[in-house]
Amino acid sequence: MKILMVTDKMELGGAETHILTLIRELALSGDDITLISGGGAFADDLQRRGIRVIYSPFDKRDPFSILRCRKTLAEQMRRCDVVHTHTRFSSFLAGAVRGKKTFPPIVTTAHLGFKLFPFGKLAFWGDRTLAVSEDIKQYLRDNYGIESENISLTKNSVDINNYSRERLPKKLIIHTSRIDRGRSRTAFLLCEAAESLLKKYPDWRILIVGDGTLFSSLKRTAKKANSSLGFEGVMLTGARYDIPSILRYGAIFVGVSRSALEGMAAGLPTIISGDEGYGGIATYENYSLLLKTNFCARGLGAATAKRLEADIEKLIKDKKTATELSVFSRKLIERAFTSREMANDARECYRRTKRAPTVCLLGYFGYTNLGDETILREAVRALLAHNISHVNVLSANGTLSKTVRSGTQDFDGIKLYDRFSPSDIKAALDSSDILILCGGNLLQNETSERSLIYYSQIIRYARRRGLRIYILSSGFGDVSGALGRRLLRQSINLSDFCGCRTDYDLEVAKKYCCNSNFMPDFCFLLDEVYSDSAKTQFCWIVSKNRLIHVDEILGISKERGLEPLAILLNYDEDKDICDSLSKNNISYFIPDSFEGFCRAVGKSAFAVSERLHGAIFSIICHTPVYLTADSGKKRALIADSARITGGAAVVLPYTRSDVCEKKEIGVRDSDFNYLISNQRHNINYALSKLFD
Repeated sequence: MKILMVTDKMELGGAETHILTLIRELALSGDDITLISGGGAFADDLQRRGIRVIYSPFDKRDPFSILRCRKTLAEQMRRCDVVHTHTRFSSFLAGAVRGKKTFPPIVTTAHLGFKLFPFGKLAFWGDRTLAVSEDIKQYLRDNYGIESENISLTKNSVDINNYSRERLPKKLIIHTSRIDRGRSRTAFLLCEAAESLLKKYPDWRILIVGDGTLFSSLKRTAKKANSSLGFEGVMLTGARYDIPSILRYGAIFVGVSRSALEGMAAGLPTIISGDEGYGGIATYENYSLLLKTNFCARGLGAATAKRLEADIEKLIKDKKTATELSVFSRKLIERAFTSREMANDARECYRRTKRAPTVCLLGYFGYTNLGDETILREAVRALLAHNISHVNVLSANGTLSKTVRSGTQDFDGIKLYDRFSPSDIKAALDSSDILILCGGNLLQNETSERSLIYYSQIIRYARRRGLRIYILSSGFGDVSGALGRRLLRQSINLSDFCGCRTDYDLEVAKKYCCNSNFMPDFCFLLDEVYSDSAKTQFCWIVSKNRLIHVDEILGISKERGLEPLAILLNYDEDKDICDSLSKNNISYFIPDSFEGFCRAVGKSAFAVSERLHGAIFSIICHTPVYLTADSGKKRALIADSARITGGAAVVLPYTRSDVCEKKEIGVRDSDFNYLISNQRHNINYALSKLFD
């Protein structure tokens, strides 16, 4: 799954450590993670670990920075399956970028309760919210009106592997926190309690780890306490990133939330004390109560220097209890607060939130060409198999052929749009999340410069609207002229994935699109057809270009003792040759579907094809085929077939002499099976990467 994480800053802090741990665990499980943030030490750490990190000034609120953030989000959201935001600002901006669409889904983690500002109730908490405690879930219900079924619970968790079982305990009381307004009350209370506590226990020390806007004030308070004690009883380290190493030397930990969990993971008896309340010593008896507030003690009474001093003194005096709590703390984290549990919570939330994108299909559809109409039918079927439930189709006159209608009659998620109507094109793309160009050599100017301009302009519009762009099972043909080459380069460069059906096309695509792969024609997904009927004829699949003369076909018929049957896959293009066929006593057939084609080919010993899809259809029917090698896509099919089957004569380049010499004799069903299964695997592998 492609997950886009978005937050303001990745410096030291509980929420930031939560995000860091979550990203590491998801990445280890194989998810594709991208982080967007205002930078910071944790972002640098993730980048060193191979996580894709993008800097954008989400930690700033000036108009220029907001516009930069919006642009970055718009660019990255079209490439992901789920957006996971961790602040109100990032969630609001993600919702604004997505607009009225529902894809990609947005998940927002609520790390703490925020004060309602004048427009606070207008805040966007995602399509689904992850709350880190039961009381935050209640807060979201009461203050923002979020329905309970749209809120999932998770826990702040710890990567237990970072905390060694081997401790080197000193007589050291450790507190870690940001020294900011609203988060530093306990640090100041420890300085106040030190004057009395450390006079009783002069061999003990208090270590406060952290930095922030109130650090200078804390430094003065600590200096005053040390002056009263006559020694440095309170020590300040400032910001540190080696917390697990520091905790190895502790005997008691004081803190809240994730910091408290880190203390417990290190095996320290822990006192829950913070700005929002005082929970006392964490024990088995009060564990459930503390868990409801994410170990923040909200609503449990205020922290005071006297309460802190009393609980610390209790742990100093009662070594047996301190030892028991050390074991309890470590086991609690190992059992219920591992990073794997947290990642599973997030993954389940993604699963429940994930929505299938709406796809817009664009190709040479609506022109009665059986090959292209079958591509459309099989593309829709393949998308259905990969959980796509809504498909927009741009076709000539906004119609579907009988081939497509019959093949997708149980699917009511297709909407039709006229490919030549500007308003229809706009409506189709504006209601879609992904534009797919599929089948044929669409990006080419062999037939007309206008064709290449048409497709390239639609791609550019789709990109401006924030759609992902996939080119599937396609080729690029022979593009000539400076304008043609520039349009081709721009179109491929704007695509997010290029699935190419020949090695030549793949070579072209890799120059401009880093995410390119081999992807055969969708028609290889057709159900295989076996026929045991007597072979009394051979098929000639005709094209308007008349690459094979009638006399050649008649000569083959006489030499092989088989009747020829001409098959017209595109009647509108090929109807002009019907009179010529009739004059030469050659029967012709116009199939309206692949199944109709199969009925004709089932009686054929072999096929002679002037069309690429005539050859592919013959392969699916387990009929050897001679294919005219007048284009790169045909030569590629001949070469790929020989390479995959180890030289079996499934597809041969057409010459009259080869046909007359019966070069196709000896081809087995297993050769067809192997070729078709190989091509299907390549198609489904690409689709699974894109949609599963």
